[in-house]
Amino acid sequence: MIKAEVECMQILRHPNVVAYHGAWSESSKFFILMEYATNGTLKNLLDKQKSPLTENQTSETLVEQDAMYLFAQVVLGVNHIHSNNILHRDLKPDNIMLTGRMGDIVKIGDFGLSRDLQESNMSHAGSYYYIAPEMLQKKPYDFKSDIWSLGVILHEMLTLDLAFPATVL
Repeated sequence: MIKAEVECMQILRHPNVVAYHGAWSESSKFFILMEYATNGTLKNLLDKQKSPLTENQTSETLVEQDAMYLFAQVVLGVNHIHSNNILHRDLKPDNIMLTGRMGDIVKIGDFGLSRDLQESNMSHAGSYYYIAPEMLQKKPYDFKSDIWSLGVILHEMLTLDLAFPATVL
């Protein structure tokens, strides 16, 4: 799994994808050196209910303009990932890093479940709150399953609620 993650990261060079700097093994442990997310994750931001572009502003939801600014960057990153025939398969706020002085630059990370589109895509992968129905049903899937996850993320950004809350699926 780590080998596949490294292979994906080596291919993906984009301002909205976490930069890969190298990988090595030592004492039967494997290490990946990548860009540091200086401002945590989108999940952290949503948990704080704070807009990154407006200092010290706390509200019940992200300011819509800020949410769209961040989400547009997520879409650009996913577009680049897909243009390289890679499915992320685990898009969620925990895997969207925030960098930049004000936490206003998005970086998509965690390619541990990513796969080339040409590989068999019927396995169950992803996080329950964000996973596409066809993946849960173990049916064939493609880029559209990542797009489903994007829609669920956008819903959460705008409402601060999960689109499909469930403890067991």
